[in-house]
Amino acid sequence: MIRVFSKLYQRSTMCILLWALLVGCLSLVSSVHAGDMYRWVDEQGRVHLTDTPPQAKRDLKDLQVYKSRETSGEPKNSGMPAVDAGKANLTSTKPGGTVIVEAVLNQRLTVPMVLDTGADLTVLTKEAAKELRIPAMDRLPKLPFKTAGGMVNFPITTLQSLRVGTAEVRDVNIAIDIDSHLPMGLLGMTFLRHFKVTVDQQRGQVTFER
Repeated sequence: MIRVFSKLYQRSTMCILLWALLVGCLSLVSSVHAGDMYRWVDEQGRVHLTDTPPQAKRDLKDLQVYKSRETSGEPKNSGMPAVDAGKANLTSTKPGGTVIVEAVLNQRLTVPMVLDTGADLTVLTKEAAKELRIPAMDRLPKLPFKTAGGMVNFPITTLQSLRVGTAEVRDVNIAIDIDSHLPMGLLGMTFLRHFKVTVDQQRGQVTFER
């Protein structure tokens, strides 16, 4: 019994380590178009993600800038996605500040997702895509992604709705982890770029403001 538990623990630990290498490294070779985003930590330890830099000089110590980039491979929508601001509770946090939230896909499937400012697109797991009955995944257009483990090709499509807590974006461009590289999906910039995001880990809450 102890041996079985030890093997399961080792396998789980290896999965988390591989996951940590991938999270924050996933990006399009030709990246999506979005305005510059600024990430910093305030004096209370809250993480902010906004489209304007912080005004207070004390916040500049932990400032990170995500430059705008473009791609011609992303699916095109007829107009700007409809967006509702809101709040959500954090499901959990992992070592290194990884934040996990619950997301509702197409108003019917609830899944855990890693809040990842380094991911240009929101990424669904293959299992989530199957649950949503996304048709003909092998025939969807694909884009190359660069990860810590090398180059991968993910199918690209659009979700009708993605909601985190009371914050929602409709017509969200997403990628599908068709080869199961990740243990859970990534809440990337195709969702996050619509908001000013504040992560308050002490209160266990993330705020999505417009």
